[in-house]
Amino acid sequence: MEVYELEENRPVPLLGLEILSKEGVREWNQNRVCSCQVRDASGECVLSLWNHEVDFFREGDFIVVKKGWCKAYGGDLQVSSGKYGKIELVKRPQKLKPEPQKTKEPQISLSSYLRPTLSELRSR
Repeated sequence: MEVYELEENRPVPLLGLEILSKEGVREWNQNRVCSCQVRDASGECVLSLWNHEVDFFREGDFIVVKKGWCKAYGGDLQVSSGKYGKIELVKRPQKLKPEPQKTKEPQISLSSYLRPTLSELRSR
């Protein structure tokens, strides 16, 4: 399934998404909920993360919604894991390590430093 195929009040059997951004966490009936802007190749929608999902998933993560649910809220289609579904992490982007600073001084190897010069060899 893709985002353009989502329908209000319908199940979401399988949907792969990338999390673009996360909004602030809200408390609701002793639960925590966070809305995320997500996308696939066909478009964007909103994803609701609940309770433990809020802390686990991050911006940039690639996820799969399995047996989820789609509803309309505030005029937008919103996907969640629903009662019986789950959201799984597919891929979390690696943070790139900064490249080491290159020194501008020329590097001299120890062997070339200890090697005698031609004039030193002649004087022996």
